[in-house]
Amino acid sequence: MKRVKKGRLQVLQRSAIAEQLQSPLLQLPGELRNRIYELALSSEVPLVFHSGGYRKRSIFSVDAPTSPNEPVEFNQIKFTCRQLYIETACLESKSSQLTFRGRRISASPEPAQLFNKFLEATSVSKRSWLTQVTLDQISGCFGAINIIGNPSHLRPVAQFARSNPRARIDYTTCEFGSHNVDVMPGFLPMFTQTSRFMKTGIWLTHLARSIDLRGIIPAGKSYLPDEYMFYHHADQPNRRFEWLNVPNLKFWPGEKVLQENSERDLILDWATAEVAKVCAEYAKIWIKNGI
Repeated sequence: MKRVKKGRLQVLQRSAIAEQLQSPLLQLPGELRNRIYELALSSEVPLVFHSGGYRKRSIFSVDAPTSPNEPVEFNQIKFTCRQLYIETACLESKSSQLTFRGRRISASPEPAQLFNKFLEATSVSKRSWLTQVTLDQISGCFGAINIIGNPSHLRPVAQFARSNPRARIDYTTCEFGSHNVDVMPGFLPMFTQTSRFMKTGIWLTHLARSIDLRGIIPAGKSYLPDEYMFYHHADQPNRRFEWLNVPNLKFWPGEKVLQENSERDLILDWATAEVAKVCAEYAKIWIKNGI
């Protein structure tokens, strides 16, 4: 009986191979097939990473955050046959923007953790395909140390960016916003939220680019005290993050326009009219160019 089953399996395998060889697509030259794959697997909208778990594999799906349905894997070509799997697996990452969306609450993974999980499961040659990556932190909690997450998760991201200068890594976070309604709606008055935005930008500029703008904030008014200019290390509490200063790794506000009356809000909180104007110019730069 086992020999019969094994014989049938071999027949099916030979039949499948014969069908693959007769496929019009697989009969095309390799260069032409690669061009077809590239066009078919290029997404006009970002592809979102969904981490696998028990009996589930990690997949990329089209970004549809409001959809109640289970995400559907974007690359369906690879399931056609073994040859197409070999030729197209992970190829969607080569010409599409990839988004790793995470949270800074409870046991949910941070976006950097999800990106690292993807890198660990991807060969070095395929990692070099990546050109556009977004790490999207969609919710969090108060505290400057939580703005961009755990340094142990972020370090491999910086290492990847340094090793792959063609790849652009954008880290966006709801913690970096002047109208942060996602954290605690209505908890802070608008002028205080605008103040948090400025002070967060100053902190990130110092941390990631080694540019100190703390002199803008009057003494005694800083929401982010000096100890938040550094990440906490058991062995070196004041260790700076020079390794984070990678040109193709940028930090972005969770909003795309400067809120109206932002200068007025800063004046209400702590700034003079002159300082508020300077702050507004920095805010426009951060929103347009990132940090």
